[in-house]
Amino acid sequence: RLPRINYNASDRTFAASNTLVEAIEVKAITMINAEFLTLLESRYRAGMKNLMKLNACVGELVLMNFRQEWQQRFLVDHTRMDFSPGRDEDRVTVSQLIEVLSKDMLKLKFQEMTHFVQSFYAPCATHLQRTSNAGRMTQYWFSESLAPFCPAECLQPATVVKLGDDGNAVDPLECEFPKDLLTASPMTAMKETVPEVLKGFSVETIVDKYCMPELSPEMPPQP
Repeated sequence: RLPRINYNASDRTFAASNTLVEAIEVKAITMINAEFLTLLESRYRAGMKNLMKLNACVGELVLMNFRQEWQQRFLVDHTRMDFSPGRDEDRVTVSQLIEVLSKDMLKLKFQEMTHFVQSFYAPCATHLQRTSNAGRMTQYWFSESLAPFCPAECLQPATVVKLGDDGNAVDPLECEFPKDLLTASPMTAMKETVPEVLKGFSVETIVDKYCMPELSPEMPPQP
């Protein structure tokens, strides 16, 4: 029921208008925060999907690598739009890929997802919920009080929670792009073994290119 406005009393007119503006803003805040939460959940689902795909891929690579005759076989690049054979130096073998998509890398990506949930997803969603009044939110997710818990850069694909020297998330929370595929700790001992064709790609891109692993019909050159 709309408020009755007395046009002869400026104070009553202002009070009614102010109430109406506040109600509209609360609706806007609720809708905008709901969109942000949808993006947050989408980022989490995409991360879990990539993690499960990596897990299955690593298991398959381990089994394939047991067969010595398959270790130097080329793998199909699922992102190639044509089926013409590429140069040998641009292709990846089973033994090369398992140097990157290894059990250590799987452990690292699982730790990244854990930090994402514990340091960003859960605190951000919790603090947004605390600003809710009967389902209607009263503060924007980017407001001064919520921004430290909900930094927008953490929603960007391939970003990771920035960690301090103690291995915990920095305070205030920050997210960053990995500088290079080889900066991750399990990779430092593998710099010489990672093929050039894989350097500079994110793990997620490598997973898209070669998982699930499929042997190429082209045979590698005989030594």
